[in-house]
Amino acid sequence: MLIAIVDDDSRMRMLLETEASDEGWQCLCYANGHELLASDKLLQFDLVLLDLIMPVMDGLTCLRQLRSQGFNQRVIVLTALCDPLQKQQALEAGADQYVLKTNLLSGLRALIHH
Repeated sequence: MLIAIVDDDSRMRMLLETEASDEGWQCLCYANGHELLASDKLLQFDLVLLDLIMPVMDGLTCLRQLRSQGFNQRVIVLTALCDPLQKQQALEAGADQYVLKTNLLSGLRALIHH
């Protein structure tokens, strides 16, 4: 499984990559949505872990562009904010799941295999 990890926080990228790699998954990391959309590997990803709040291109804009370009693989939105409106917007834009970062690591394996 090839996973894209998109987060402006390098520590979060490294943590997610380490956890996913320990499970045997291959990961590529990006600091913002623009980097992901410019990737020549974009159509090869089985899953995208996408932070919402990032500079250059935020996660919601990236998600909308992914879906408008026909990207049909799973996208899990990650956020530090518990905001019902933001959750609704992400799901309406095509997110498969909306996960608080505080809950992420304890359930990463189950989340990816969902």
